[in-house]
Amino acid sequence: MDFWLVVSLLGGLVTALIVLSNFIPSSPPRRSLLQNPLKPDTRWQLDRMERKLDLILEHLGIQLDATEFDVILAEVPPTHKISVIKTVRELTSLRLKDAKELVESAPVLLQTRSPLEKATTIKRHLEEAGAIVTITPHL
Repeated sequence: MDFWLVVSLLGGLVTALIVLSNFIPSSPPRRSLLQNPLKPDTRWQLDRMERKLDLILEHLGIQLDATEFDVILAEVPPTHKISVIKTVRELTSLRLKDAKELVESAPVLLQTRSPLEKATTIKRHLEEAGAIVTITPHL
């Protein structure tokens, strides 16, 4: 299969993932304060898209030996917004206003072309703060 066709398929899947995540409501329905504030549908949809992408790549016989990765801030639950903003400020050295706008505009590309160790460190810090983060190979 042609390399550029595969690249366009991957780009289409990433675009579909971002568009899909924009249609998910930003606040969970008000039922109970004891319920999980994270939207389980969002995590499930992200996992499903990643599995589909892995299956397509495996079927085509393509192995991604990426050395550069992108960190995507997928979702920030309202209950953890302040701690995520503080963590984003520490990781990116942004001003408070800029960090707040960045967090509120999730899903957003937070870091691009970073090594795997740095990307996983960023993901770990943000998940400890309460955000949902994905790491994708930079194409």
